[in-house]
Amino acid sequence: MTRALKSRIKSTAKTIGKAAQWLWLLPPIRSVVLTNIARIGLGTTGVAIITAIADAAAR
Repeated sequence: MTRALKSRIKSTAKTIGKAAQWLWLLPPIRSVVLTNIARIGLGTTGVAIITAIADAAAR
């Protein structure tokens, strides 16, 4: 992999990460994500753990 390609991938990843953090702070997006996590079987404990991690990362 060339240096330019690595740099481009890093830049793109940072942009996606910033967008994901911003979206997490929107209540409708957050609600849908947490509802789907609960549906796949993690239950309330799993949702609480993921919420805490995502909140910390978004701030």
